[in-house]
Amino acid sequence: MAITFLKNTLRISVALAISLKLAAQDNSTTLVNHLQNSPKGGKITIHQDARLNARMGKFGEGSNLERINDVSYIVTQGYRIQVFSGNDQRKSKQEAIQKEKTIKEADPQIETYITFNAPVWRLRIGNFRTYEEADTRLRFLKKELPKFGKEMYVVQDNVRFPIHGSLNAPENR
Repeated sequence: MAITFLKNTLRISVALAISLKLAAQDNSTTLVNHLQNSPKGGKITIHQDARLNARMGKFGEGSNLERINDVSYIVTQGYRIQVFSGNDQRKSKQEAIQKEKTIKEADPQIETYITFNAPVWRLRIGNFRTYEEADTRLRFLKKELPKFGKEMYVVQDNVRFPIHGSLNAPENR
């Protein structure tokens, strides 16, 4: 019962931390200290064993956090739509770029990712939490771009989502 309580407390603490602004963070502060001394003016009191606090580490640490142009993202397993994959060294990069441009014309808001993992160039789009979200967008894109239809399919991938409250997160722009 105590372990379940600690797990739930940890989950709540992490959820609250993700929603706070990372731009104002002090990387020498633990997650619990950061929550208790919120710059937003709220007051949170957390009672827990000091050993758990020490094991939680520093606020903002972790391999699942990524920062790009003052926007903080959480990286997790999710789904993307693979639009193109090719290994022709002379044509594949250009084809991926051209298909990216066509996709952006059909849906300017969707994020695109061109990657090269020798010898294969890939174009993947989107950051979807569930297979169903990705599949819904896939069906929409197949209607909009029927010539890409047979080549597009949903793949599991590491995806990233902006952390709400991040300095330049989409909701703050």
